[in-house]
Amino acid sequence: ADPKSKIKNQISILADPKSKIKNQKSIKTIIFPESYDKRIISAVKDILSEKICNVVLIQDSNNKISGIKSQKGLTFVSVSSSEDFLHEYHGIKLKKDADRKISVSEKELKDPLTFASMMLRNNQADGIIAGSVYSTTQVLKNAISLIGLKSIDINRFYEVPCIFIVHDIDNSLRPEEESQIASTNLNIDDAPSYGTLLIVPSNQWYGTVKNIYSDKILNYLKKYGL
Repeated sequence: ADPKSKIKNQISILADPKSKIKNQKSIKTIIFPESYDKRIISAVKDILSEKICNVVLIQDSNNKISGIKSQKGLTFVSVSSSEDFLHEYHGIKLKKDADRKISVSEKELKDPLTFASMMLRNNQADGIIAGSVYSTTQVLKNAISLIGLKSIDINRFYEVPCIFIVHDIDNSLRPEEESQIASTNLNIDDAPSYGTLLIVPSNQWYGTVKNIYSDKILNYLKKYGL
């Protein structure tokens, strides 16, 4: 028997047959590793009330989950189950550090985000939502090193939600000269106003284009496991 299946089985039985979603196979399971954040609990309540998806909340021995009760569509999974992934996780990290001790990997795997990433890697959920407590760097580092990046079609156009804001302070002694310039007319309550970044295939460019940050971006990705 697969020791990892106990988590998968625990999750799969929670689909609500009375869900508003007609096709039960379309119901996704999403992991929330920041389950000790009140904002996350509030959002999860709405998600379960609307039967948008099944939810997994990661229980951490250092943080108590409060404000939500057991119900259909909700699973609590403890980081104590992380031992199921220990040898796999340690093997991944050995590729970068041949002298790494397994005790280091064991400690890291008890982190809710790292544990959630290993669950997703092993197809025990469909996605992870994180970033309210963890930094963007921490989320990306786990995503790239443990889950990996999906290959893209180099001949396809891609649009990414994006806005560029330049915050210019000419001189701290002259605060009146402070200014902000944005690439779109941003309205924080209107998502479409955030704008998009269009990624154009290299064979369809026109004019001359040079990315002055490409080396820095490449080094950043390599640093976090790409």
